Amino acid sequence: MADGLKRWTDKGTNPCAAESVASLKCLEENNYDKARCANYFLAYKECKRAWNKRKAERRRRGLPPGDPA
Repeated sequence: MADGLKRWTDKGTNPCAAESVASLKCLEENNYDKARCANYFLAYKECKRAWNKRKAERRRRGLPPGDPA
């Protein structure tokens, strides 16, 4: 696996790895028809938004951005 792709599918570097893998799998199964995978993209987008919000809040409180929970 290429290093760039590993970064997106590794749970240690991407807390939304499950959503990322699901969206890529959907694309493969649907011959890369993005319209059929819109729900997967939305789930990934919402996960990233929530994670970035948590990181920002932790930074404001002076905590490291990595979340142990």
